[in-house]
Amino acid sequence: MSKYKFIVAERYAIWKVLGPQCRWCNQPVEYSECHIDHIIPERLLERGRENEKLEVLSKYGLDTSFEINSFANWIPVHSSCNLSKQGKVIEAAPIFLDLLNEVKQKSSDTAALSEKWKKENKSAKLLATIERGAELGSISIQTVTRIFAGINDNQSPIAGLTGSTINNSVFFVPNNQVWQVLSTEDGFYTLQKDGMVGLSPVDPSADPKWLCTHCMNYGPWDGNQCLICGKFSFD
Repeated sequence: MSKYKFIVAERYAIWKVLGPQCRWCNQPVEYSECHIDHIIPERLLERGRENEKLEVLSKYGLDTSFEINSFANWIPVHSSCNLSKQGKVIEAAPIFLDLLNEVKQKSSDTAALSEKWKKENKSAKLLATIERGAELGSISIQTVTRIFAGINDNQSPIAGLTGSTINNSVFFVPNNQVWQVLSTEDGFYTLQKDGMVGLSPVDPSADPKWLCTHCMNYGPWDGNQCLICGKFSFD
């Protein structure tokens, strides 16, 4: 398993520029199923493998400055192909050397796309796409919450974030709660669910005082009680 944590922009750029096929089996790989693998194994960066790393780089005609964790060494693959290869060093066959050369030549394009993707504001397009899917019934509430829970580049749950307002509803992740929006005023939602009414900030990061330290959601709050878990803000 890779120790390097790929962010969404990097993974998308690698799949877009070098895909959409798996570079180990040459079969199509969807972006949602795409894993990123190292051509020259990442394990060579481990302590005590310095000499082995130099031998491998020399074997493939690579300079000692070659960065194993770089766009020149990352390729899109199936998860199964990634697991089957693991940290193996593949023999320097011509086809393998051609792959290294191709990836290196395209690395500047991949890096540029990654930077562009990171800087562009895609939230409007994303939310419009999700909202349209919700209207057509082709996307479920569970799928919506999984999407927002999965956008964290550290692969950990996004606790307490208001995912989105879709069809006049607010989706809280990662607990799949859905609250109806009664109104939005002065930076706060007035939300309703199962007869309960409470307030929650539209932008949680603006005021961390609204974070419930028990369930890690930003309300909704009814006075001093979190309506997600029932915990009071005072003992």
